[in-house]
Amino acid sequence: TPFDPPSTVEAMRGAPRAGHSNDISLIASSEDTYSNDYMYGVAFVPSVVALVFCVWIAGLIMLRCCGASIGCTATSKDPYSSSNNLSRYMSREDQIIQWGKKIFRARLCFLTCGVMAAVAIMVMIADGLAGLNDVTSGFDSNLQILIDLLEEGQFRVNDYLNYVETVVSERDQILSAASTWCPNANDGIIDVNGVTVDYSLTLGNFTEDLNLLGDMLLPATSKVGNNFIDAQDETEEVQTDLEDTASWWFYFVIAFYSIFLLLDAYMIVSVLSSYLSDPNVNPFRNIQTSVALPVFSFMAYLSWFLSASFIFLGILSADMCSDDPELNVVNIITEKELEWGQFLFEQVKFFVQGCSLSPIPEKPTQFYDDFLPALDMASESGFNFLTDVAVVDEENLSISCGADVSSFIDSVVTFQQMLTGTETRTEGMVELLYCSNFNTIYVDMLHNNICNPGVSDVAIISFSLISATVCAMVMITMRLSWNDEGAGKNGIPSDKSEKPSRSPSPGAAVPGTAAVVGGAAISRSASDETEKQNQESNLESEQRPTDPARSSLKKEKLGTFGRFKRKKKKNEDVEEVAPEVDEVNENNLSFDVSVEESTGQDGVETKVL
Repeated sequence: TPFDPPSTVEAMRGAPRAGHSNDISLIASSEDTYSNDYMYGVAFVPSVVALVFCVWIAGLIMLRCCGASIGCTATSKDPYSSSNNLSRYMSREDQIIQWGKKIFRARLCFLTCGVMAAVAIMVMIADGLAGLNDVTSGFDSNLQILIDLLEEGQFRVNDYLNYVETVVSERDQILSAASTWCPNANDGIIDVNGVTVDYSLTLGNFTEDLNLLGDMLLPATSKVGNNFIDAQDETEEVQTDLEDTASWWFYFVIAFYSIFLLLDAYMIVSVLSSYLSDPNVNPFRNIQTSVALPVFSFMAYLSWFLSASFIFLGILSADMCSDDPELNVVNIITEKELEWGQFLFEQVKFFVQGCSLSPIPEKPTQFYDDFLPALDMASESGFNFLTDVAVVDEENLSISCGADVSSFIDSVVTFQQMLTGTETRTEGMVELLYCSNFNTIYVDMLHNNICNPGVSDVAIISFSLISATVCAMVMITMRLSWNDEGAGKNGIPSDKSEKPSRSPSPGAAVPGTAAVVGGAAISRSASDETEKQNQESNLESEQRPTDPARSSLKKEKLGTFGRFKRKKKKNEDVEEVAPEVDEVNENNLSFDVSVEESTGQDGVETKVL
């Protein structure tokens, strides 16, 4: 029955080809132009997939080279840094909230992609990979059936050749003795004790039929045997390659993606742990940075190219199975006609599509079918001759013929038995070369394995790998959610020594329009004398007359906490700070800051109260 391709085959064959041909028969063309044109079309979609990956990787590398706080790959952006544009327009609390939201979104995206990647890999293993393994096993089983059939064919060919060679030798002896076996006979007529024996007609028919047997198909059968040997060698080579590959590829892929799943689960747990527990406690940081990220990234990169390879294989298989698979196979093997020879090509072509055509074409081994009637005729004419000479006993016939006729008659009897054996072996060759014997194997290999469900399994593997790889790439891109261990639940860096505050923390409100700055007093060692001098220089520069534009710009940079004035006494240095506030609101706080400096043995100590 004609093959009805599943929807998956039609979908895969409909893949864009960028204007190139989708005729798979061109793959075996002797013209490189045609074969290359087809291969370019098949490789178009996998090339696009690989290109997307390369662009993605290039983008990540570019962002990484720009700095650790640039773009979506940021891993150490400080929400309180003066270089952060948000600090110009937002209070510290708002900056903290915005930073926490960003980390939360990154973690949510990371966790979602991690779960989706795990699901995609499990679908690929349970459905696609297991199904493809079954297809491979079924294909290997059919190869073994074909090898067994070819071995049976070689056995029958050898048996036929050995047996018929003896038959031919016996026939030649009969033909050479047919004219001299009874010397006293007159044109095949002899009188035996008053009984006339006329064997001229039956002996003439017998010798004529023996000559019609010709070479008794010895050369043709030898050629069939050579084809069986060549086909078996090719089939065994394919089976060996398949078994060598199948013995490790399935378990290798299982192990490979089991490690992928473990790394995926590890990083999901790591992100959840950093969100739910104390962010300062990160015992997995070294493993995460030195092992998990490189291995997981490598596996994601390799999976991307594996998915492109499976897409290539799926499109190629879909082209084979679309429209008329038998016609596609015949068009491909037509290019092998000169290499295989006319006889083998015609045999393979008949076995591929002979059973599906109506009316069934004449098979290349029709000579076996035509040989059977000739054997029947020779056997019948030999039987008639023996019937004619059986009217008298051999002893009297020998006396009348003037020679011993028993050896000739025995040779004819033996040859009759040989003809029966030859007919049996010829019928065996006809049965062996039935179209149904080989076509059934072909249909099971192509229709029931490669085309369905093979193409579907390859499609599941391809798109599952693409889904898992895209999710893995998003996880790598969103390193902010798991590589910045300083950000906890709300995105606030817990290690204050690593991220010092750039502005005073707002404290509790007091009656009136002022507020006091809460928090512990800040003490600073005099070892950083350079920083102190810079601060004094900045404060003195504020007292210098400036133009309104610069003054406005400077005020904008200082934010809403006002400007500082410095008054220095004779005996002690005291800074009195009075903020300039136009109005009081939640974004514009006024406060009084007193700075006392004292000189001791260890240097200068500054206290802010």
